[in-house]
Parts: sequence; structure tokens; C-alpha cells
Amino acid sequence: MEKGRPAVFLDRDGTINVDYGYVYQPEKLEFIPGSIEGMKLLQSQGFLLIIVTNQSGIARGYFTEEQMNGFHKVMAEKLDSYGVKIDGIYFCPHLEGCNCRKPGVDLYYRAKRDFNIDFSRSYVIGDNVRDLSLCNIEPVEGYLLQPKGEKQYCIDEKWAEHVKVCDNLLQAAQDIVGSRNEEL
Repeated sequence: MEKGRPAVFLDRDGTINVDYGYVYQPEKLEFIPGSIEGMKLLQSQGFLLIIVTNQSGIARGYFTEEQMNGFHKVMAEKLDSYGVKIDGIYFCPHLEGCNCRKPGVDLYYRAKRDFNIDFSRSYVIGDNVRDLSLCNIEPVEGYLLQPKGEKQYCIDEKWAEHVKVCDNLLQAAQDIVGSRNEEL
């Protein structure tokens, strides 16, 4: 039986781009230092890059789905100009009451089906514990981004074996590639 593909699931705001709160205007797109380099490294190792993002600003009426799609289009074009291809973007526009809003995991399973992803060969990177909820129910390793001096989350024991803490996406990508090469 053919194995599924390896992927890295990426949160968007606070992981790839600076989170100013409800970011949807293309002119406010600012990549976090190390994010582009990290994605390039992961992509060079054969990982699909899948963005999974909560976008409750739509339900709150701060912006429309069309505006969010426009932001994603600009983001994908800019990343493409740096040699990074985003394979898929999955978003939840709700406030609550659904299982697609992280920490719900429906979007991860949808991406798994769409791209034939093997969770046991995949990773999740995010700046909030809710981004890593998949790590508690599937064999997926997680990386919590906590830049020094920023907000700090406590990783309890149930998370500790599945989640590492890093400063940024590049550091997480380097750890993923390093641990992967150790296995070979």
C-alpha cells in the first residue's frame, strides 16, 4: 500500500505573518523573520505546506470572505516570488459551535483527504496551543512558536511528548529536518 504524503500544517497569523489582529488587508502583510526561509526548507524536503487558520473576523463582520481570499491570493503570490508554494489554505470563518475552528480538527482531516496526507510523517506549527490540538489525537508532532519575550504558554505533560517549543518557523523547520535526517 502506498504511503500518504508528508505535510506541515501551518497556522497563519503569528506563525507566517505578523498578527496585528484580524489581518486581512494585503498592505498589512508582513512576514515574520524566518518564516519564508523555514517554509523553503520544509518544501525542499518534500513536505506539502498547508495553512490552517481561524478567521473569526468574517463572522464578526470585520471583513468578508472575499477580502480574506484576496489577502490569501496576495500572500501566495508574494511567497511564490520567494520560491515558496502553498499547497492549500483551509480556514474557519466561525466564532464557535463548529469543529472546524481550532482547536477543532475538521480542517486537518479535510486536508488529509484532499492531499492524501500521512499524519505519521507530518507536523503542525503554530503560535497558540489550540493550533496543535491535532497532536493529541493523531501521531503528529507539533511546534509551538514562542519568541523570547513574547506571551508564554505552559505545556502540560500530555503535550510534552508531542510538542516542542521554538522561537520561529525557521527554527522549527531546522529541527524537523534535523530529526528527520537522524531517522534515515
